[in-house]
Amino acid sequence: MIRQDRKNRLGGGTATYFRDGIVYLHRKNLSHESSEICWIEMCRPKCKKQFIYFFYKPPTFCSDLLINDLNQGLVNIPFDSEIIIFGN
Repeated sequence: MIRQDRKNRLGGGTATYFRDGIVYLHRKNLSHESSEICWIEMCRPKCKKQFIYFFYKPPTFCSDLLINDLNQGLVNIPFDSEIIIFGN
């Protein structure tokens, strides 16, 4: 399980579960610690790199900040990668 809990507040955050045997990297360098987002890189042999972006956007959170966080992560991954986005 990978978690990105909300800091200094109750509720919110993200949690992701992976089945045993699935190889992945939690790419903490692609997200801000203050955000409720999580980047995962799937490590599949003989396949394109695959990145999964999970986020939770609280009702009062500015959408522009979420888009900015996403863009900052995207510029740091290979151009030909597959990207999957999950969120509320």
